[in-house]
Amino acid sequence: MSISRIHGVFDGAAVEPPLSKFEVKFTPLDLIAHWKRCGMTADFLAYFIAYAFENPKAALNTLSTVINELLENAVKFSANKREPVVLSFDHFGDTIRIETCNTCSGAITQRFDSFLQRLGSEDIEDLFIAQIEQNAATNRSESGLGLITMVKDHNSNLAVSIRPLEVGDAHEVRVRVTLNANEVDQS
Repeated sequence: MSISRIHGVFDGAAVEPPLSKFEVKFTPLDLIAHWKRCGMTADFLAYFIAYAFENPKAALNTLSTVINELLENAVKFSANKREPVVLSFDHFGDTIRIETCNTCSGAITQRFDSFLQRLGSEDIEDLFIAQIEQNAATNRSESGLGLITMVKDHNSNLAVSIRPLEVGDAHEVRVRVTLNANEVDQS
């Protein structure tokens, strides 16, 4: 069995309770069968959240982009397409936390680990260009460009927890994006 790994600052429970919170569970099969549902879900949730901001139109784009990226990745890389993917949102006033939790295979988590090490150690602009070039040459479905863009363009804090489960090759993967609420309001 492999060991748990954490990339980025994956803080535990918040000191204060959130001002706003929700959690939604999705079955990957439902979203894969109709892929546009990921975008529709992200837009709906972003609209719901954005009205808590002084400038909802500014917040809408960032929130929809982040939610869509996290949801699509969790659905696409889930090991069991019938096992729920969980998307949660917490608004703490100054901070917004959006997180997905799903189960992935060991092979997926190893590739994700390698990508996250690069994301944490390389210049973000250089990595962005390198990923575009690599994707053009390989035509792979796991480009990493969405996560790079979230960090690069939305000034987000990306943190990932990968924990092996008791059964087989499965790993619980939690991907958390933390955003500064003031920056979201001005994006």
